[in-house]
Amino acid sequence: MTMSKHTKGLWKVMTHSSGGVEDQYWIAGEHPPRIAVLNFDESSKEEQKANACLIAGAPEMLMALKEAQELIQKLTKRVDIFGGQEYRAFAIERAIMKAEGNI
Repeated sequence: MTMSKHTKGLWKVMTHSSGGVEDQYWIAGEHPPRIAVLNFDESSKEEQKANACLIAGAPEMLMALKEAQELIQKLTKRVDIFGGQEYRAFAIERAIMKAEGNI
């Protein structure tokens, strides 16, 4: 498994207020503290929060996807009971490569 280049650790969603009004979601890690900023503009606040949560969950999703890829590779080396596993394995590999900035 290759080492990821993204900010390590768990990410979380925080709100930022300016002038007493919440106007941004921040994706925060431990180091650096701010990874990304989503402004409340054309999208609804609800949609922006959903986007922020999806982004904040990305490191954990990537780790789970890598573990699934390893498991599929181990299982398909033993016996071909799934049929079409090459496509699934390719789709997982492509998603990991995209998340790591290799596509």
